[in-house]
Amino acid sequence: ITKCRNFYGFIKMYFPKKFEALRSFYCGAQYNFIQSMMKTNDWTNVSGGKTKSKFYKSFDDKYVFKEVKKSEFKMFLEFAPIYFDYLCKSFFHNYPCTLSKILGAYKIKTQHFNPTKIYKKYIYVIENLNFGINPETEDKYIIRYDLKGSSLNRFVKNMYNDKVVLHDNNFLYN
Repeated sequence: ITKCRNFYGFIKMYFPKKFEALRSFYCGAQYNFIQSMMKTNDWTNVSGGKTKSKFYKSFDDKYVFKEVKKSEFKMFLEFAPIYFDYLCKSFFHNYPCTLSKILGAYKIKTQHFNPTKIYKKYIYVIENLNFGINPETEDKYIIRYDLKGSSLNRFVKNMYNDKVVLHDNNFLYN
């Protein structure tokens, strides 16, 4: 909880021990993760997404912060135990895994000036799959997909743009 004059903030961490274990498997030392999270930048040149979610990146580009709707956040909380089991099995048995890993889930509440107005944000911390890829020298054969497990309205027509993120039906037909 942070209190300042005319400002009040609260952060709730979900599944702190389970996420800490996942981060130790996939990210290394907890200290390095915390250092990365201390400073973020808006990430405005993100393609794809109908939800108009806001994205941020850690200053070192290792992690992406995605703001999600409360309903999506609640869905994740419901299937999180299965998610943790899957990633742990994948890590310990050295199974290939193409999931972009969610490494933290947070609810942030803030009040500014007006004590009756409370702002809530639901945030995932996700590994940045683009980390270490130099955009200028990026292999033109890298294809990015945002897979949701649905075929309804999941096709990008302008698939010949090198930087566009494709969807489920593009993946099926490619």
